[in-house]
Amino acid sequence: MKVFREKYGLRDPEEIFLGYGFDSRQHPKRPRLESRQVSKTYQYVSIKDLLKDVLSDKYLRDLITAEKKSTDGINFYVDDLEITQALSPAAGDYKIAGFYFGIQNLPPELNAMLNHIFVTGLAFSDDVANPKVWERFLEDMRHLETNGIDIDVDGVIISFKAVLVAQIGDSLAAAEILGFRKSSANKFCRWCYMDRKDMWRDGCMLGEPRTPERHEQDVEAASVSEANRTRTGVDGPSKLHGLTFFKPVGFSVFDYFHDLLQGINKMEVKMALRHYVCVKKHFSIQELRSRVQFFDYGYPDKKNKPRSNFTRAYLNKVDSYNLHQTGAQVWCLTRAFPFLFADLVPSDDPYMKLISLLNQMMTIIFSHAVLESDIRNLERLIEDHHKLFKEIFPGTPEPAVGTEESQNNAIIQQEEDEDDVENHGLQDFFVDSDDEIEDQVVNTAETYDFIMSDVALSSSSSSEDEQMTALYEKSGRDIELELENFEGQASGIGVTVPGTAEKLRRVHSTLAAEREEVRKKLKEATRKAAMEEKQRKKEEEDAKKIQKKEEEAAKKKKRQRGKRRRKMS
Repeated sequence: MKVFREKYGLRDPEEIFLGYGFDSRQHPKRPRLESRQVSKTYQYVSIKDLLKDVLSDKYLRDLITAEKKSTDGINFYVDDLEITQALSPAAGDYKIAGFYFGIQNLPPELNAMLNHIFVTGLAFSDDVANPKVWERFLEDMRHLETNGIDIDVDGVIISFKAVLVAQIGDSLAAAEILGFRKSSANKFCRWCYMDRKDMWRDGCMLGEPRTPERHEQDVEAASVSEANRTRTGVDGPSKLHGLTFFKPVGFSVFDYFHDLLQGINKMEVKMALRHYVCVKKHFSIQELRSRVQFFDYGYPDKKNKPRSNFTRAYLNKVDSYNLHQTGAQVWCLTRAFPFLFADLVPSDDPYMKLISLLNQMMTIIFSHAVLESDIRNLERLIEDHHKLFKEIFPGTPEPAVGTEESQNNAIIQQEEDEDDVENHGLQDFFVDSDDEIEDQVVNTAETYDFIMSDVALSSSSSSEDEQMTALYEKSGRDIELELENFEGQASGIGVTVPGTAEKLRRVHSTLAAEREEVRKKLKEATRKAAMEEKQRKKEEEDAKKIQKKEEEAAKKKKRQRGKRRRKMS
C-alpha cells in the first residue's frame, strides 16, 4: 500500500466512530450465538482532498475550466451494494451504503465512465439515518461553497469553489436522504403533491408542484403530527440540510437506471415473456433460451449479453418481476426484444407494441443531449405507453382501509350476502357449501400433518411435549364436537349432505391413530433431549477439570521459577 500512496496518490479512508451497538457473535467454546457490544464506524474520504487530486490532472482541469459561465457543480449519489451472494439467505442483512460524487462540468461521455465517479464514503446501510454519518461531508461541502480549495498550477495559485447541484439515487434512498415519505406512501412524489388516487385516474397528470418555500412549511408541520406527514408526504428535514444552495425540492434527479432498467423494464419484459410462453404459447421455453443465448448482440454489448436462465416456473411467478439480470443486461435485452421475438408473435401483438414504445422512450431518455421537439415527443410516447399499459393490465387500485369508499363496498357486499340467504334459503346454503366443508376438512388434516413434521424435526422439553399432546387431543375433541353439531344442525332443518358426515368420521378415525404415533415420537424426542442435556453437562465438567489442571500446572511452574531465582540469588 505504501507504493500506491507514494506513486499513485492513494488516499486512505478515515474511520469515523458513530457509537456502540449490539451484534450476535459465535461463542468461542460453545455452539451458540451470544450478544456482544460492538463499535459502529464508517469510512470517509474527504471530498476536498479528492477534488484536489482531480484538479491536479491537467487534462481534467482544462475540461472543467473550459466552461467560462458554467452553472454545473457536484452530483451526489447514494446507493446500496450487496456484499454477500445475492441469492443467499443472508442477502439484505449486510448491505453497505456507498456515497459517490461526480463533476457535472465534465463532458457526458466522461461522466458515464466509472473512473470519473469518485467514492467518498462507505457505511452500513442501517447507519445512513445517523446524523453523524453526514457531519464531515456537510462540513467539507460548506467549506467548498465559501472558501473553496487552492491549486498550484505552474507556480500560480488558483482557487476553485464547488456547490452541490443534484442528488441522484433510487426512490428509496432519495426519500430517506431528502426527508420525504417512501414511494409506498399516498403522497409519493418528490416533485409534486400527486396522490395515488390521481395517479390511477391519469398516470400522465402532474399534481400541484412543490416549492422550496412550501417545503419548509411542510417540514415544520411534519414535526407536529403524523397526520401532517401523511398529508404532505414529508417526514422531516433533509440529511443535506445546511448547505447554502442545495434544496430538497428541485435538486433531486430521478435515476432512470433504477426507475427504468431495474423497475419498469424488468416488469414489462417479464410479463411479455410470460404471456408469450405460458399463456399464448407462441414459443417454448427452449426456444426462448436458445434465441437469447445465440443472438448476435454486437461488439458494444458483448459484456452486457443477457443470461438465458429463464424457466417456465419462474415466468409464472407473478409476485416477483425480477429477471436475475443486471441493469445493463436488461437494457440490452429490451433493445433486442423485437429482433428476438417479433417473428414468433402476431404483428398486432399489444405486448410487442408496449416494448416498442418503451424503446422509443429510452432512446430519448438515455441521450446525451435533447431538443425541445424530443421533449414533446417523449410526452406523447409516455401518454401512449401508459394508455396501452392500462388496456393490457386493467387493474384497479384497492381503496385504503378506513376510507369512505371501502366502507361503502363493505356495506354493499354485506347486503348482497343477505340477499343470497333470502333468495336461496338455508337448504341451498347448506347443500352448496359441501365442497367448502370438504376443503375445510382437508385443510385441517394438512394442519395436523404440519404439526407432526415439526414434532419429528424438533427436540422439545417435557413441558412442550405435554402441551403438544394436549393440543392434539383437543383437536380430536374439536372434530368430534364439530361432527355432532353438524349432524344436529343438518337433521334439525331436514337437510341431507351426502358424503360429508362420512368424510368427517374418516378424518376423526385417522386422527386417533395419528395421536398415538405423535405420543411415541414425543416420547422419543424427550429421551433424546435428556441424553443431549446429560452429554452437555458432562462436557462442561470435563472442561472444568481441564481448566483446573491447567491452573495447577501454571502454579507449579510459578513455584519452580521462584525456587530457581532464590537459588541463583
